[in-house]
Amino acid sequence: MKTELAIVIFTAITQLTQSTFFDSSDVICSQKLKVSRELFDSWFHGTTLEITDVNDKLIDDYMICWMQERKFTNKDGEINYDNLYEWVRKDVYRYFGKDITTHPLEERKEIAAKIIPECQAEVGFDKFINNKEIAAYNCIATKIEKV
Repeated sequence: MKTELAIVIFTAITQLTQSTFFDSSDVICSQKLKVSRELFDSWFHGTTLEITDVNDKLIDDYMICWMQERKFTNKDGEINYDNLYEWVRKDVYRYFGKDITTHPLEERKEIAAKIIPECQAEVGFDKFINNKEIAAYNCIATKIEKV
């Protein structure tokens, strides 16, 4: 009985995590680019949530769409850092199942203020994303996962 309950709880948590990872911007971009949920899920490493194939043109197109839909970038690739910081502070932690009691919002603000400049330097973006959407996403995801 305990094993069955544990499986049910694990399944529910997994589904909740996956559903919060796939947001309204993902729905829009999936429809625009005809990407199934199964294909979308296959792009991400199961633990680190990094995009595994950094040379896939469809993933590139998807990430450009997603960043524009999330208002991280405009159509010219100019970065809106306020939106990017807010995403790191609120959403990325949720992707990894990190809760507010373990990682309060104020702490997240400080971590975002550290991580984004580190990723700028590592990946090589500043005012514009410069076609480095996947690398920027992977850098941020990797650093948050390690927190």
